[in-house]
Amino acid sequence: MDSFIGIRFKKKIAKRFQEFSRTHFKTHTEAMAAMLDFFFYNEISPKEKLGPTGMSAQQFY
Repeated sequence: MDSFIGIRFKKKIAKRFQEFSRTHFKTHTEAMAAMLDFFFYNEISPKEKLGPTGMSAQQFY
């Protein structure tokens, strides 16, 4: 069995994550892994603004 580690988040952010996680995944671990994988495999930064259509400027070239 994998071990767990505690990470500190501000309460407001932790609540947002828990709500998102419960809506879309079975566990918080699956939710975090999916979010990290999304940014890694799509080679985008979570700080990048994609706009209302979700397309970055790089996709046009």
